[in-house]
Amino acid sequence: IDDFLNTEVKGYALYVVQTRALPNIMDGCKTGGRKILWAAINSDLKKYKKIKMVDLIGDTMKYEFHHGDSSLKSTIEQFASEHLFETPPLRIIGQKGTLRVPDATTAARYLEVALTENIDLFKIDTNLLSLKFEDGKITEPENFLPLIPIILLWRTNSPGFGFSFRSFSYRLADVIDATISSVVNGTCSGLWHVDMRPKINGISDENLLWNESKQSWYNIGKYTIANDMLIVTDLPYNISFKKYTILLNDLKDAGVIIDWFNQKTKQEPIKYVITFAKDTLKNHYANKWKFYAMFKLYTKITKLTLNVIDKDGKTIIFFDTPNDLVDGFVKRRLTFYYQRKLKQIETIEKSIYDLSDKVKFIQLVVDGKIIVVKRTKADIEIDCR
Repeated sequence: IDDFLNTEVKGYALYVVQTRALPNIMDGCKTGGRKILWAAINSDLKKYKKIKMVDLIGDTMKYEFHHGDSSLKSTIEQFASEHLFETPPLRIIGQKGTLRVPDATTAARYLEVALTENIDLFKIDTNLLSLKFEDGKITEPENFLPLIPIILLWRTNSPGFGFSFRSFSYRLADVIDATISSVVNGTCSGLWHVDMRPKINGISDENLLWNESKQSWYNIGKYTIANDMLIVTDLPYNISFKKYTILLNDLKDAGVIIDWFNQKTKQEPIKYVITFAKDTLKNHYANKWKFYAMFKLYTKITKLTLNVIDKDGKTIIFFDTPNDLVDGFVKRRLTFYYQRKLKQIETIEKSIYDLSDKVKFIQLVVDGKIIVVKRTKADIEIDCR
């Protein structure tokens, strides 16, 4: 089986890692996501403001996407998830997943899609993009060229064939500051270190805490204790309403609590009132860490696995920290500024050439050396040549 493993399996593994598992360092996209955004940028979304999701899926399929529509629908939903993406480029109109109800699913035919202003992050230096050529057709770019590493604004996890990717969403201001530091100082680490703080839309920044001894970020819930009642008014980001309902019902069945209900309002979407037998809450609270764990009032933000594809679309590269990734991104992105400079010079030189010809033509007409009155265009062209 050596030949099978070294050719077919290895080839398949490389294909999965390079196109479906790991995002590209330049734009944070995998092949399917890049095709979706390219289709969205060039579709009727510009004209009609919003289109059916099935239409966007169809437009994406035209760019030689061969893996079925269910994965496209899932990626479109991720691109439009404000609770996962700090700067979502798409917006879904219709029932969609949220931070607390992430599993809400609606058929694509009932949903519409619109662009958000964040799509502009992917429309930088479009004249420098290298378009792919697949099956005799021009398709999407090799990668987009945003000015900051979009990959650090998206909370996502991608299992892969031997290589996986896991990132967290960080504050946009921190990602921008780190990028600027890397451009100006050559790095955003060491002496020029910029703190990269997590950001979760729907979670208060004060509930995201750094634990120095464990060198980890934690997301804590909010609660108050009143007599024999525990009142929970916020939960960690990874605890959905469904998960918490199951937890509280299990605790009730086990006799740990007497009862519970969610006294939520528009102003307070989370207000779980949990009642205990007399003095039992005090006993549980005596061991705080055990108490927090029992009621899911904290979660450790998972360790990152920053395997990404390099700008060549083939090479796998790994970064230890988000700051290292920013430095790697900036190093690669700066090479395109030289290309932009050459393009701008070329454009300006052509403009000067064209304007010089126009000035010369006008002067020749004024001086009477080219006659334009009552003459055919063909004759005037001969004179111009």
